[in-house]
Amino acid sequence: MSLPGPGLVQWGLELFALAGLLAATGEGVRRVAANHLPWFRFTEPFEWALLDLYLGGALLYVLAVIPVGLFRPVIIGGCVAAAAGWGVAGLVRHRGGAGPRGRISAFLASFRRPTYQLVLLATLVLFAVELAALDQVPTGNTFDSSVDATFTALLNLYGTAPSTLHSIAPGAVAYPQGATAIFAFTQLSAALPAARVPLLVTPLFLALGPLGGFAIGRRWMGSESAGAICALSLALVGPGTRYLAAGSNDFALAFPLVLLLSARAVEWVGPAPLSLRDALAFGGVAGYSAALNPVGAEWLFVLLPMAAAVAVPRFGSRPARWGVGWLLALAAGVVWVLPSLAALTTGARRSVPAGISGGGGITTAQFVGWSDPLLFGPGHVGFSPVLALQLELATLMVLGALLLIRQFGTGSLAASRFARWAGAGIVSGLLWLTLALLGGMGVGWAADLSEVSSAGQISLLLFTIFTLVGAYVLVWVWERGTSLPRGEDRRPRRRRAGENPPSIVALLVVGLVLLPGTAATVVLLPSENSSIYHDFSRVTSADFDFLAWAASHLPAGSRVLVAPGSAAEFLPAYDPQLAILFPMIGPSWTTNASYLAVRALLANGTLGMAGVSDLGVLGVQYIAVTGNDTILFPAFSTAPFLGNPASPLLYENAETYLFEWDG
Repeated sequence: MSLPGPGLVQWGLELFALAGLLAATGEGVRRVAANHLPWFRFTEPFEWALLDLYLGGALLYVLAVIPVGLFRPVIIGGCVAAAAGWGVAGLVRHRGGAGPRGRISAFLASFRRPTYQLVLLATLVLFAVELAALDQVPTGNTFDSSVDATFTALLNLYGTAPSTLHSIAPGAVAYPQGATAIFAFTQLSAALPAARVPLLVTPLFLALGPLGGFAIGRRWMGSESAGAICALSLALVGPGTRYLAAGSNDFALAFPLVLLLSARAVEWVGPAPLSLRDALAFGGVAGYSAALNPVGAEWLFVLLPMAAAVAVPRFGSRPARWGVGWLLALAAGVVWVLPSLAALTTGARRSVPAGISGGGGITTAQFVGWSDPLLFGPGHVGFSPVLALQLELATLMVLGALLLIRQFGTGSLAASRFARWAGAGIVSGLLWLTLALLGGMGVGWAADLSEVSSAGQISLLLFTIFTLVGAYVLVWVWERGTSLPRGEDRRPRRRRAGENPPSIVALLVVGLVLLPGTAATVVLLPSENSSIYHDFSRVTSADFDFLAWAASHLPAGSRVLVAPGSAAEFLPAYDPQLAILFPMIGPSWTTNASYLAVRALLANGTLGMAGVSDLGVLGVQYIAVTGNDTILFPAFSTAPFLGNPASPLLYENAETYLFEWDG
């Protein structure tokens, strides 16, 4: 199938350019913020680059949510050019300095170290794997990606991130718009096909996960080698987070930033509470992560007091002072999601169909499957779609947990501290899953709260921690293999024939453990992930032709009935003034009785007088029928419309039809 948009090699290069532009823009933002908030004075290269990229996205988000139409090419270009110019000028100006003034020199010099080279290589390999998985994939999940594409089109049309769907659907919509701003900026700058934007942007952020893993290993386990092992584990052995790419693009965009914030959470368990200015900065960045996707920030803000409660000393020896900082950080974070919170006050609780891991409650079976890394059930959100990796990671996780429990109170400070962080993260995730479970049991307040979360995404965060716990086994082997036992004579001595240095033995052990996962990731995962993408997006060339035709032929405000998950869900991405019935966001598509009745009838190839009446209630003017574009929902049948005088055929191409409704 010939797909609209750039080829994979060209698009890979353009994603590098996008990352560089966002990072340069963010560097300018960071330099301004660092003048007032010490927390932004980064020195570690990967953390520095990752934060810069997200601060560039944060600037776009600010332009998008100010409700005066600032998100226009001229304004965006001016702001990006000014921020990027300030950032690059600052780097060049301070290139030859010492200490803080020599960050660019330190950044470049750090890549002479093998640990940094390994992390960079793992990131590039993962990026290539993610790009390869997109080969001949038409769009992202027609559920999530159609929503993202709709909001992107509305932002580009009106210049302000939408809090409602205007004429498309009634009511306010609580939806994080940080990802929308990045999608819209990419579409404007790269001229991408509207239906493919979320899919094509996601690989960049999926590939950045190892950088966040490096930050966690370095800060919580205490060494660059630990950081490198964590990065390699996330990139080449533990691809659980990539599994969700078939669904939530906004979670994928936020994930590396959540890892970075998890690494910086080490500052909340120090011997003294974080300064109020640093707490404010942390909360602000966490708030932007919530604007991308709220789940990571929710999990993180619950994790912080739990980790501090078991730290030594607890709450930095000053619980009241620590609590003030935490509340200040929370308040700073809430500011970033005020548009979504405002929409929540007018939104209605929506029910979620069985099998959809959005908000709302979950069943007991889902709770078990989404929290137990040793359960390989068919509905399980596992470490990986590759069984061999699931088994390897489950084994490593059990060994890592035993090691950390053994060292919780008597081992090294770094091991003890990491054990406390991992335990707090797991408990935080289980609490959010319990909330969703209570919501599924009919507890009203729990159902309301779980509407702003996602049990499936919480599970992915849990499995990320499980992966890092498994990585600790390799860290433990490496650290003992590359250091002399306590009390051993450290004087130089001749090595006996056939005796290998400890570092070589450790390298072999770590390499042999990582090798199967590496091979499976590089060889099997592109096709596995591609298959998953195709399951959720069976969009065809005929569908793309229809989307373009409908956008140029249907009058503004036309009310088009579409099947959930159909390629026709992307119609507002091509013409935001079309009113589809119903987009897969907000309450209507799961609560409107007439729509639910018509859906069931058309999926079975019938309509009848009751269906005709419901079409009248909905005010349907056109009916789009496409092939079965997703495994989530059945497609509409053409049987009630072909040859029916009340539904003249306006468009036909392969399995794609558009009927006018005169009934």
